Amino acid sequence: MKRSCAWVIWAALLLIMSGCAKTAGETPPVGAPKAQPVPAVASTPAREESPVLYPAYVFELGRPKWGYIDRTGRFVIQPAFEAAEEFAADGTAVVYRDGRAGLIGRDGKFLVQPQYDYAYLPSPAGERVLIGQGKGVAVGPGGKVLFASPELDGPFRDGLARIKRGNVSGYINTAGAVVIEPQFQYAHDFAAGKAVVQIREGQFALIDKAGERLGEYAYEQLRGPSEDLLVYMVKGPKYGYLTLAGEVALAAQFGDAHPFEDGLAIVGAGDWSDNRYGVINRKGEYVIPAEHGLIRRMGPGLFSVSERRDPPFSLNTRQALFSADGKQLTAFRYYDMEPAGDGLVSATDETATLLLDKTGSQVPGLPRLTGIGQMRLQGDLVRADIDQTLSYLTRDRKLIWQADRNVALAGGLTVQAQRHRPNRNTLIYYPELTGLADQKIQQQINTRLRAIFGVADGGAKRIPGESSLTEVFGAQRLGNLLIINRDGYEYTAGAAHGMPILEYYHLDLTTGAEYALPDLFKPGSAYTDRLKAFVHHRIAKSGEFYLNRSPEVKPDQKFTVQEGALVIYYYPYEIASYAQGFQRFSVPWAEIQDLINTEGAFWKAFH
Repeated sequence: MKRSCAWVIWAALLLIMSGCAKTAGETPPVGAPKAQPVPAVASTPAREESPVLYPAYVFELGRPKWGYIDRTGRFVIQPAFEAAEEFAADGTAVVYRDGRAGLIGRDGKFLVQPQYDYAYLPSPAGERVLIGQGKGVAVGPGGKVLFASPELDGPFRDGLARIKRGNVSGYINTAGAVVIEPQFQYAHDFAAGKAVVQIREGQFALIDKAGERLGEYAYEQLRGPSEDLLVYMVKGPKYGYLTLAGEVALAAQFGDAHPFEDGLAIVGAGDWSDNRYGVINRKGEYVIPAEHGLIRRMGPGLFSVSERRDPPFSLNTRQALFSADGKQLTAFRYYDMEPAGDGLVSATDETATLLLDKTGSQVPGLPRLTGIGQMRLQGDLVRADIDQTLSYLTRDRKLIWQADRNVALAGGLTVQAQRHRPNRNTLIYYPELTGLADQKIQQQINTRLRAIFGVADGGAKRIPGESSLTEVFGAQRLGNLLIINRDGYEYTAGAAHGMPILEYYHLDLTTGAEYALPDLFKPGSAYTDRLKAFVHHRIAKSGEFYLNRSPEVKPDQKFTVQEGALVIYYYPYEIASYAQGFQRFSVPWAEIQDLINTEGAFWKAFH
């Protein structure tokens, strides 16, 4: 599977569950600050010959570090990765380190070193492809490297993978032999011995695994085949369906058209702005009328159907579950529908996450968890990503393991995670300091932290309408300095994308004082000029693209401190593109030591 942005996906991204009840009914909250701690990390692997391992993580400075637990909740592969996928049947799993994908075995050792951008899902036969950084590798079942090639451009499907040489595409087999020389403008994956290729603009062909052309077609676009039908597009754009012989099966009349599966296809009746979707059979008859918003398959015989909204894509669009015969199984009362395994569907309402069966009923006996997220079956456990925290439960709702957002600091201090969710679109985890001997200072710090995260009494954040906000925190202690980082993501209705949030706060554990950048330096010193020169030098040496190669450093510059350096940083778009993220510059203390006020309270707090 292609890696979607960041893990960090945060995109990042991970979800808090809230619940595990001993009796029937809604599960009460779990995961509040006083929830059970993360189980101790095991020093040796589990003793089972082939234990089932589950991706899990601990938080470091508010961000997850992934490893794998066994069914008892013990870490048998210690947390060391930025992201970790489930183990495949062959005993291998894709993990990410330093932003790169690699492949590990059940012992946690790398079978393929992390040096690729993407890792595709394995083929039914078990072959994987990892590509990126100008290279690619094909891996067989069990992690055996089959061959390496910089030309790899897609996963193995039906025994062949796409390759790209310059601007043209072809196919390679699992032995690393090119079986169809690169010659096409674009090549689709093989399925059932056939693949669609683009010969030139407006000209397509259907080929077999020997490269022989089974048919040629002159259209704007061509996709498929699926159930012996091809999706074609004419100007408009309008979509229809062709037989493999090139005969029109359904005329180009749809604003959108998806492949047929089990005799049914999702289509859009109007153009993109019209946003009217339905489901048709092979005769073109509507099984689900085209009077709804987006429709997605939830598994054999099930569809999630969204209400029609304007604008078409909305955070608050409600969904219903429909059967393949067009029967509406639920009211339009759910959100976030996703396949959950074994024919079940994960869904949320205004306050909770639950599992629906193929009749649209909540599955009796399985958890209903307070909080917004997703559940799915993984082996004999339920994986729950709720309110940005991961948990595993048995199917009878016994909690096996749950990530702990609380942060233990030196000196017996703990920064506890408090959750604030006033509505579906707002989730804030804010810090609360405990264990400080001076209760007055502790209260002062906690009052300031609540204000920072916008959850002070009478002023709790609540993001209305189609906007959304997620904020979490990290905490560390340097000497008597408490450093809190506030990480988040905010989307404003109508924007092309949301904006990340990253702020650091520096609080004195002995006085409660909060420090700013000027507090580090001698009064009247030209520290901004020195820091600016340092940043300009680093940018000049980097060779990277910057929107602004000569940025200013101001007294209110974003910053944090580390044991060995001052770190200043810029938000996306300030000096670099959005895709490049935050731009950080680590300034060793030795570079600016002559400017630092070493007798000042800020410096002394962490020295």
